[in-house]
Amino acid sequence: MSSHVARPALPTGSGPRFIYNVVHWHLLLNHLPVIAVPLGVGFYLWGWFRPTQEFQKAGLALWIFSGLAAIPVYLTGQSAAGYMRRLGMAPALIHAHANAAGYALTGVLVLAAAALLAWYGIHARRLSRLPRWAALALLLLALGVSGLMYWTAETGGYIRHSEIRPGFRFPARISHARRSRMANQDTGRKHQ
Repeated sequence: MSSHVARPALPTGSGPRFIYNVVHWHLLLNHLPVIAVPLGVGFYLWGWFRPTQEFQKAGLALWIFSGLAAIPVYLTGQSAAGYMRRLGMAPALIHAHANAAGYALTGVLVLAAAALLAWYGIHARRLSRLPRWAALALLLLALGVSGLMYWTAETGGYIRHSEIRPGFRFPARISHARRSRMANQDTGRKHQ
């Protein structure tokens, strides 16, 4: 006997279904700058110890990409916030995430602009290396923006994931029958 799980239709229009689709876009896109900024830090640092600048250029490119990717993340976040309020999510959690997102957007845009200037300095002015003070300032800025990205991602996670909020306690005991029901619900099968 096979169990069939009905799948909801894909959102296709305007109104609440469009906003629901925007929530999905926000959840999909928000990972790009959160991952790309610290990944850029890794490439940039690795490039300091290499004879060529290719790894540093890769770090700069990731930071420029992060700045561009953060714009649609921020814009879809505004619509997602309205939708989550209508679902009854805690306004204080949504506000904290929006506040963190504003700081993170500002930071990543400044980082992207600085990385673009550094890229220009390397290519157009044919510099073999950035001045040490500029390279260090850029690295420190990227580390700070990585922290802002983490803070924003964490506050966003608090909205739907109570298990990551400070003070959450897992239940001490879960019966075997309840554990089985939970596992079956997670996989979409009915409990038999």
